[in-house]
Amino acid sequence: MQIKKRTEKRNLFLIYFGTITSLIGDEIGSVAISIWVALQTDNPINFALVYSAAKFSRIVFSLFSGSIVDSFNKKKILYLSDSAQFVLNIFILFLILLNLDFKLKVFLFCLISFLQGFCLSIFKPSSRAILPEIINKENLKKANSVLEMSKSLISMLAVIFAAGLVMLLGCEVCILINALTFFISALSEIFIRYDFKKKDEQKKMESKLKKIFDGYRYVLSEKELLRFALLGSCLNFFCTPIFSNILTYQFKTVFMFNWQSTFPFLNKFLKDEKSFLALLSTIVFFGLGIGNILGSLASRKVSGKNIKFFALVLPAFSFLILGFYFWFLKENNFLFNVILLGSIISSSALLAGFSMGVFNVYVTSLYQKKVRSEFSGRFFAFNTVLIQISSPIGMLIGSSIAAIGIFYPVFLFAGGILFFSYIVYCRSL
Repeated sequence: MQIKKRTEKRNLFLIYFGTITSLIGDEIGSVAISIWVALQTDNPINFALVYSAAKFSRIVFSLFSGSIVDSFNKKKILYLSDSAQFVLNIFILFLILLNLDFKLKVFLFCLISFLQGFCLSIFKPSSRAILPEIINKENLKKANSVLEMSKSLISMLAVIFAAGLVMLLGCEVCILINALTFFISALSEIFIRYDFKKKDEQKKMESKLKKIFDGYRYVLSEKELLRFALLGSCLNFFCTPIFSNILTYQFKTVFMFNWQSTFPFLNKFLKDEKSFLALLSTIVFFGLGIGNILGSLASRKVSGKNIKFFALVLPAFSFLILGFYFWFLKENNFLFNVILLGSIISSSALLAGFSMGVFNVYVTSLYQKKVRSEFSGRFFAFNTVLIQISSPIGMLIGSSIAAIGIFYPVFLFAGGILFFSYIVYCRSL
């Protein structure tokens, strides 16, 4: 059925507006929570626990979220999940303001993060699955392209905006802003024009389980594709804890140095730990974002022969640059320079982001070409679980090591492992 152009434009605008609004709030809230936890404790495991709770719940629920999305009204799933995110973020704000034991707060944070993971596990597939039903199919490619590019740019700019808000208004106000963006997003999604047609016949549970197991058997039979999924999982295992958590606590140790830059305005601007952490965290995410966009653009010229280099050697260089710099800095802290630090971490993040951009586009295109259409949904679901499950595991292990004051050896170890993988294992790809 052809959808009227006016209705199509309205639906696209509401999807774009809702997705981008909640994404802005989510980035602001993530930066605020990570900085708040870092300011409350010197133990990186606390943030790792909160992060891992959301990731594990999203992984578990992703195994079944496809069936939920196919069985219920997708429009309702969108605005109800965003409404739930609004309520959960209000709870987070109350938790921060209440005078509770910090360990109890961390436990409650984990519980809320677990529920947020469930909301994400049904929101993301719903937002993808509803598009073919609210716009004409010939415009799908253009709509997805615009949405993905907008998300990359907005995500990168939102982190910079978030750092400024944290420094000016504090973490609590930023979390409130995050909650309000989910509320606005839910309101916009209510007005999407969408006719839900309930299926008359529901498939039996046995046939659904058989489909799941058939999909797993197919995935395991595709050795080449499975190796790429494992490679992506390996990258997530190292990249997530290093760029999301360990670097933040490494910055805390750097701030303890008796340093002065050659620029007076920087000395005044970075007078407290919160400003220092916010600025350097912004530099990291900005570097990752720019690198990801450049990598996505460059991926068209990357062949299967050199994908190993981009996927393994570039992030290995990224981690080794960080490791050797902080090792040198520990032995010669009187040479510390905040401009040099910013340059080092931005270069490292740029390399890692470029690598991820190239790898993601290349591998996704390869999957779409080689996976049989009747198994594509289950293959991508399994691929997501396989790649995502390494993030919380890496976060917990890396943060546990960092908790005892070991930072730069983690960077050096990660870089060495990726180089070793490139030389030994990935030659067989």
